[in-house]
Amino acid sequence: LSEADFAEYRAALASRLRERPKSLQEEFGWNWAEVSSRGLDFGRRQREASQVEALQLVDLQRFAAEHLTAPATCCVLVSAADAVAGTVAQDAALAWADHHWSPKSMASFRQSAVWHMRDASIKRSPGASSGALPGASPGAS
Repeated sequence: LSEADFAEYRAALASRLRERPKSLQEEFGWNWAEVSSRGLDFGRRQREASQVEALQLVDLQRFAAEHLTAPATCCVLVSAADAVAGTVAQDAALAWADHHWSPKSMASFRQSAVWHMRDASIKRSPGASSGALPGASPGAS
């Protein structure tokens, strides 16, 4: 993200926050949201717009590096019973590719399944991602 792109996005967001309501119903909706959340902060949009205008690209990059992490992932690999050394028999794989799981077949699978846990985190080499944030540690993007 370039500084010019960030400035454009920042200005658009601030403009949207400072936008006057288009109808009385819209204004009522904004105010009712404050009442229903019990925040009663009717100047929130104006204050948020001021805070957005004060942000710099480096602030966004620092926030992303410190607070945004890769989501937790779970991968389930189902292989045929006659799989040898990680190779699945193709006929068995194709036969089950479009299988409808009934409650009975799910119960049978759960009883006979053997679960193997492995680390599924994404390993990235430094500089491999073109979207890496400047100054971010290699594993933080």
